[in-house]
Amino acid sequence: MIPEELKRGKRWVNFRLMPDKDGGKPRKVPINPETGRNAASNKPETWTDFPTVADAVEMYGFTGIGRMFVK
Repeated sequence: MIPEELKRGKRWVNFRLMPDKDGGKPRKVPINPETGRNAASNKPETWTDFPTVADAVEMYGFTGIGRMFVK
């Protein structure tokens, strides 16, 4: 369960597990569900709110959700 305090704000992304091209551990690729494009840890404009990512997991079949942390 995610605490309500962490759900506030637009700091959320979805992710998909993508196979490593060298056969290693799969990578978590962050995705903005509003655009379908990759999200970036240093670009807050690619993040969204918690309700959007939570709905997108089932709607678009993403692997999961992630929260971006800033300094």
